Amino acid sequence: MGISARAERAGDSRSGIVDFRSQNASSVAMDERGYKKLEVYQLAHRLAVEVHKMSLGLPKHELYEQGSQIRRSSKSVSAQIVEGFSLRKNKNEFLQYLNRAYASATETLEHLL
Repeated sequence: MGISARAERAGDSRSGIVDFRSQNASSVAMDERGYKKLEVYQLAHRLAVEVHKMSLGLPKHELYEQGSQIRRSSKSVSAQIVEGFSLRKNKNEFLQYLNRAYASATETLEHLL
């Protein structure tokens, strides 16, 4: 089967480009709603928002270097949870991402002490 035949099956006969987004749209939408229901994600997201606000009030000499690192590590916690959730079909991968999220949370805590 040629590219144009596959494109017609996917609904795009103009360019021969298959749009996989439409084929996976329902699973992506499910993932987006799913991780937001996790209590750990909600806590991590709130942490990132609060740390971001707090870090903007740091003295000038800490605002750019230390403040930037605190913001990155705190945002990494929720990002790792989201990324792991999207791979949750593989339990070991999901657990790896949760461990990374935990590591980012402890890094954030260290910066805040």
